[in-house]
Amino acid sequence: GHDVMPDWCSGFRAVFTDKNWTDAQSYCRQHYTDLASVRNQAENDQLKTMSRKIRVWIGLYRGQWKWSDGTPMSFRQWNHDPAGGVNILCGLLDHSKWTTANCDDPHFFMCYASEI
Repeated sequence: GHDVMPDWCSGFRAVFTDKNWTDAQSYCRQHYTDLASVRNQAENDQLKTMSRKIRVWIGLYRGQWKWSDGTPMSFRQWNHDPAGGVNILCGLLDHSKWTTANCDDPHFFMCYASEI
């Protein structure tokens, strides 16, 4: 349907390579702009479609729950409140909800490319 954006139409890029959160962030910053930030429900739905229902890293990290690019988190879509624990501090998109995982775990991930 018209609500499903093809990859090339959006600023988001799905990267189907297993990397830990830090390596995923570095990859996105090197090749695109940064790990994906989710600003609203439409973007959340778009990432859900592009991730093919695989759990993917997004740009959420560490305690204050800001985005990787430094912007505050205004839109929230937690599956549950973020779990505690020293390493359980990075965010995954799990279907349409956000969850937390050990930052060292390998996952596919979502980047965004800002319009130039």
